Amino acid sequence: MKNIIIASITLIISLFCYIEQANAQYDEEKFYRVKISLDRVDILKELDLLGVAVDHVHIEGLEHSHNHKNFNNYDHQHTNGAITELSGWELNQMLNNGYSFEILIEDMATFYEQRYLNEISMMSKSEILAKSGAPLNFNLGSMGGFKTFAEAVASLDQMRSLYPQFVKEKESLGKSIENRDIWVVWLGTDWDETKPKALYTSLTHAREPNSMMAVIYYMWWLLENYETNETARFILDNRHLAFVPVLNPDGYEHNRMTNPNGGGMHRKNRRPVGSSNAGVDLNRNFGPFDFWNHPNGGSSDFTGSDVYRGTAPFSEPETAALRSLVEANSFRTAFNYHTFSNLLVYPYGALNRVTIDNHIFQGYAIEMTEFNGYVYGTDQETVGYNTRGNSDDYMYGYEFGNPRNRRNVIAYTPEVGSFSDGFWPVPSRIIPLSQENVHPNNLLALYAGPELRIPETMTPEPSISTLDVGTSNFLSFEFFEMYNYGRFDMKNAELILTSSSESVIILQESIPMPVIQADKTFNGSTDAFLIEFTPDAISGDDVFFELEFRVPWMRQNPIWSFTFSTEGVPTNGERNFDDIPIGVNLYQNYPNPFNPVTQIKYTLNRASDVQLEIFDITGRLVQQLVNERQTAGEYRVSFNASELGSGVYIYRLQSGEFILSRKMTVIK
Repeated sequence: MKNIIIASITLIISLFCYIEQANAQYDEEKFYRVKISLDRVDILKELDLLGVAVDHVHIEGLEHSHNHKNFNNYDHQHTNGAITELSGWELNQMLNNGYSFEILIEDMATFYEQRYLNEISMMSKSEILAKSGAPLNFNLGSMGGFKTFAEAVASLDQMRSLYPQFVKEKESLGKSIENRDIWVVWLGTDWDETKPKALYTSLTHAREPNSMMAVIYYMWWLLENYETNETARFILDNRHLAFVPVLNPDGYEHNRMTNPNGGGMHRKNRRPVGSSNAGVDLNRNFGPFDFWNHPNGGSSDFTGSDVYRGTAPFSEPETAALRSLVEANSFRTAFNYHTFSNLLVYPYGALNRVTIDNHIFQGYAIEMTEFNGYVYGTDQETVGYNTRGNSDDYMYGYEFGNPRNRRNVIAYTPEVGSFSDGFWPVPSRIIPLSQENVHPNNLLALYAGPELRIPETMTPEPSISTLDVGTSNFLSFEFFEMYNYGRFDMKNAELILTSSSESVIILQESIPMPVIQADKTFNGSTDAFLIEFTPDAISGDDVFFELEFRVPWMRQNPIWSFTFSTEGVPTNGERNFDDIPIGVNLYQNYPNPFNPVTQIKYTLNRASDVQLEIFDITGRLVQQLVNERQTAGEYRVSFNASELGSGVYIYRLQSGEFILSRKMTVIK
């Protein structure tokens, strides 16, 4: 009897608690950490249809939260539930539709603020910076360690002041709902040149400040490491990078005003929508219309939802401002930073499939996540549901159809930080989270340009193996599997042939290469180099060459070394070059070696502006012998080296587009 009474009391209490929860109304502007029972496999997708933001969910019982490629296939019977942070509006939606949950933390803003105050009481910001290895000018901010909007803008101005040679003046892309500027800053050099471009954006969601800190950290890293780091120097010299650190200034300022110590949980912009949870989710407001309105879902028409998509694609001035930047520039790659989950997400979000460029997205992602261990994949592969109207889908665009909607940007969303970091990590985590993204940031910039990938065993195959010292040699090379792994066509590429053998004369030291388009492979032979020998060449000696494949804006131009045997009988004196198919000829000086006077002969096949110059072995101009317009014909110029020391010198002839050079030796 006693057991029956106890059981009855327990049942009554349980029913009372259920009725109390069912009748509860949660504060719509407040955020709670809750555990949701996963009693069936589709529950998160069902909640998504209700407008509940389930894009930052920790599945208890899975090894790495939801950070694995089989999120859709988790065994709900062997998990302890899903933990996430939801607004009171979302909890009311769940209650009204019969979903149960357990409140774990009553007020996330207070939780994040108190966590910050606890750490800062034990370790100051200056102590954190001193131990971090951060760039000298990177500082923590006043809002829970994060920069406020004003402090972020001040950092951009400071960059311009300290590094005007690399940083353009900030430009406003337009105004937000509450009339704040949306700033873009460009880093690079030689702004009149058309260089490969990459884009970095952050703070699309106002409660994700570490996205902004990671971007600003990287900007300082590039600037301060230009003189000492080869990669930083190459990127600033060979790329144009655009940074939009705060896409959602209104939402971020709202969080500052409500929670000046950090922890503000407002996500959207601040458009009035007739709900206490004002705003539109900017990362559900991008186009094109077919993505924004796709029937797979992934956003909400409920104005109170944190994933409210707005009335139309690009209805918000913030997304329209970013669209204007994207459409005005041919960005090849992009990072749209968010937090948290330790993910690298790529298209498609609206569609239940990968793109035709999935081999590119996945290939880059594998290398980008090599050190930070982020899990990569599409939305379905990483978070297990669709997101329609997101920035990555817009920037990549349609695979077919209207080219206006085909931006073809290889765009990713890095989700920075783990579940334990949350939306507002403690100050001591801000810099490590930023540092773990320097490597992927560098790769994103590099992949925006041409990037050569060749098999390790591939060596160009020469057309001949033996050179004749007594005649003209036409030497070409055959290439195999020259793959352009980057997103910028290999234009204006050339092969440069040089020789360390003094008897070798290369009459045309460079030849153009065919254009290798992005994601395409070149197999084939090149045009031929024309090689001659000096009269004192010795038949039977080996001669040595280096062949360089040089591409503008590409790192690590490959160089191959070749050794050729020689045969034949060298010519005496001058050769007859009448049959050589070159428009401009530059002959070996005679005598050579010499002291102190020699003759330089050249021929022109048409009238042109001519420069004949002497350089020392370091490339310093020693003397200009000719600088005038000349008619077609043969010319001889006397050069007196009486004031020069012994050594090897270079004489170079430029006639229109032709540039030829040879070596000569002064002996005293």
